Amino acid sequence: MTIKTFNLKTLKQVKNSVIGNPTAKLSLAQDDAFIRQLVDCINNPLPYLEVSQGSGDDIRIEAAHVIASISYGSSDALRSLLSVNALRSFIYAISLFQPTDPPALRSALTRALRALAAAIADAVGPEQWGLRTRPSEIRDECSVALDSLFEVEALDIYLPLLEDVTSQASGLIAQLLGAALRSEPHRVAVTNWQPPVERNKEVKGKRGWERTELGFVSCWTVRHLVALLHKKDIKEAALSALASLAKDDKDVAGKMSAESPDQRAALPLILSLCKSRNVELQLAACLCAANVIRACITPTEPPNTWDEDEPESISFLREAAFTAIAAIALFENDTRCEITDNLHLIPYIQISLSHRHVGVRYAACQCVRSLSRAVAVVRTNIVDTGLGMSVFQMLVNGIGKEDRRVMLAVSYVMCNLVNDFSPLRQVLLEQGVISKLIQLLHSDDPGLRLNALWALKNLLFKSNTDVKQQVIVAIGGWTEVASLLNLDTEPGLQEQAFHIVRHVADCQEGAEMVFEGLGDQVILGSLSNALESEDEDVVHQAVCLLGNLANSYNHQHLILSHPRILASLRTCLIDAKVQVRRPAAACILELARGSPGPHSRKEMHDAGIDSTLRHICDSGYAGTGGSFGGAGSPIARTGSGFQMGMEDDTEVKEKAREALQWLERGSDMVMF
Repeated sequence: MTIKTFNLKTLKQVKNSVIGNPTAKLSLAQDDAFIRQLVDCINNPLPYLEVSQGSGDDIRIEAAHVIASISYGSSDALRSLLSVNALRSFIYAISLFQPTDPPALRSALTRALRALAAAIADAVGPEQWGLRTRPSEIRDECSVALDSLFEVEALDIYLPLLEDVTSQASGLIAQLLGAALRSEPHRVAVTNWQPPVERNKEVKGKRGWERTELGFVSCWTVRHLVALLHKKDIKEAALSALASLAKDDKDVAGKMSAESPDQRAALPLILSLCKSRNVELQLAACLCAANVIRACITPTEPPNTWDEDEPESISFLREAAFTAIAAIALFENDTRCEITDNLHLIPYIQISLSHRHVGVRYAACQCVRSLSRAVAVVRTNIVDTGLGMSVFQMLVNGIGKEDRRVMLAVSYVMCNLVNDFSPLRQVLLEQGVISKLIQLLHSDDPGLRLNALWALKNLLFKSNTDVKQQVIVAIGGWTEVASLLNLDTEPGLQEQAFHIVRHVADCQEGAEMVFEGLGDQVILGSLSNALESEDEDVVHQAVCLLGNLANSYNHQHLILSHPRILASLRTCLIDAKVQVRRPAAACILELARGSPGPHSRKEMHDAGIDSTLRHICDSGYAGTGGSFGGAGSPIARTGSGFQMGMEDDTEVKEKAREALQWLERGSDMVMF
């Protein structure tokens, strides 16, 4: 959508076209010049004013309506509005309100501020109702904008509108608070806010050394929102704002439930509104009452903490206890469940994550690592108690600051929390876990680098295309991935790199992505080198990746014609442990089934594949590497020939037999 002329008439046309039309909103968001003009005329309408086309106020009103509409439902539109400082423009415009301003103008500008603030809060999170996908690409930008909305300077401008009785502004500001208050720091800022006049009175009443920052609960906002409960059309908005302020805030909840000399307790009135015939009002009242009552509940037990003057010997004992717990729980699922369900040790572990003694923090992280190996624990206790997010905050705040050993333990936990069975995977993605793992990948510590790749690998397992693309871009693109695939001096990193690409290529679309990103020469060259590696874990991941790539029928001819890959596959069938022979046999089967013509038969015959398969099927012979850690190397590359032994794995035999059938009678085979 391209707007050639910017005036009142076109603004009305645009407003009518974008309301309820996501396509039109997206198109408009891509018109940078129009978005810039739209925001500019909020405070400077004169350049766009034409004779007989209404007043400057009319243009400002229509522009505000358009911005309010496009704020919803389009991350592109929100990004465009943020890029031209739309939020700051509205706050500045509201700061210039005059008593003579038309009520329609005051309402329009305040409504647009509310819409923009709600859209920004939705992008930052957390969600108010259910779970939704947040636009991670603009989350950081939105977070900065949301923080600015709750700075004292901004609150001084729009919170006084709660007293506005000449327009709809009071209800709109209440709606803004109900929609945008998502975090404790923002709630505290609004709760502690006082009008500048009252702040100045308090400061003047103290001596210089007694002056302090706003560190108390003034509840000016709460008092005025409670007063709005008596206004017929604003009750629902006021209840929503009060519910947001009272959430997990004992001081605010106490203020609303207690009588005061100048105001009756608000809770009885809120409870009476729970019986309203208006369903929306009833729901808002119930939510508000629930938040107030919940925040007023006195805990039955004091919070777990420790004495700041705790003797060092006690800290060492605490560290030893956690270390023992972590060790016995590492491989025993019953022990993990005993720790969480019967002994109820998670609160003690969680509070110890911030202990001043580094050994206690390290041991507590090791406990979380052991517990997070259990699927049931991850899905329940670690999520419900917030333990998982506590460890993630250690990752966020600890990079470059925390002890290296503690960060290593934290990275172990993250490997478990991003697995496909973890409910925290999506939450961590939205909180920016990928960028934090990339910071670990760029560290100088080999253990942190390895665990960063390990966590990214787990994150990619059973992931969608968007996540795959995010990870590859974050790593540094396919060029950086290629360098990791050829990092034979660090086989641990190389193994994880191949595993990452393996998960990317776990479907036809993913395999196409790998070939397109790396190029057939690079990926096949890296695979042929890895298949000849002395490190059996690298060989295992390379074979598994090759098996996934073989599912891409459009590229099978490249694999078959590569001069070294088929020979290396034959070596894996003969001279590797069973964990390698299985995917090798599956890969050969896929190649034989996908390209059953004479060309593939010739390529495999020249590489000796068919004769090896025949040995496995007819004579029952194959590799000697059936057990891990034997006297000889499972993947020996020395000697003049292959050492044949009895194949005892049924899966390898079956796949070898089927592959041989495809090679010998491919044109006669029928796929079901």
